[in-house]
Amino acid sequence: AATTVSNTNDSYALFGGGYLGAAPWYSNDVDIFKCNDDGVFNDHPLMHFQGAPRSRLAATTVSNTNDSYALFGGGYLGAAPWYSNDVDIFKCNDDGVFNDHPLMHFQGAARSELAATSVSYGNDSFALFGGGRDEADVESNDVDIFKCNDSGVFYHKLIQFKGPARDRLAATTVNVDGIEYALFAG
Repeated sequence: AATTVSNTNDSYALFGGGYLGAAPWYSNDVDIFKCNDDGVFNDHPLMHFQGAPRSRLAATTVSNTNDSYALFGGGYLGAAPWYSNDVDIFKCNDDGVFNDHPLMHFQGAARSELAATSVSYGNDSFALFGGGRDEADVESNDVDIFKCNDSGVFYHKLIQFKGPARDRLAATTVNVDGIEYALFAG
C-alpha cells in the first residue's frame, strides 16, 4: 500500500507491507522516498510497522495544522487469524517522518482487500477504511473512521456501506463546491 505525507519543505512517498514470495512471506517494511526542490531521494531510513507484517492492506493520509499522518490499515497475515485490524500511523512534521505513534485498531472486522481514502471538513480530517474480506471469509461492509485534528489522531466511529458488502474495491475523494465526498466503488 502507498500514500504520501508532507511538511513545510518536503513531501514523502511511503510504501508499506506486501507479499515477499518466500519465507517470511509478508513484510512490515515501510520504504520512504523524500521529494523536494532538489529531486526525489531514497536516503530515508527504512521503517517498520509496529503491527504485524502483512499484504493486501490499504493506506491513506490525514493532517492537522502542524502534522500529516500516513495510516496503513488492515491486511492479510498469511496464518490464523488470517486478517489484521492493525492501523500503523506514521507522523510527518518539519522534523521528518516518525513511527512513534501508538498502534491503533479497527473496531469493525479485521480484514484485507479493503480500500481507504480521506476527507476534510473545517479543522478535522477523516481517514476511512472500507470494505474488505473478513475472518468469516466473506465480504465486509464495515467502514472504520479515524479522526485527525490538532489533538492528534484517534478512532472516531464505525459505519456501514448502504450498498452491498464487498472486497477488492477502490476509493477516492472528490470536492464539489467546497464539500468533500469519499467514494467507494467496485
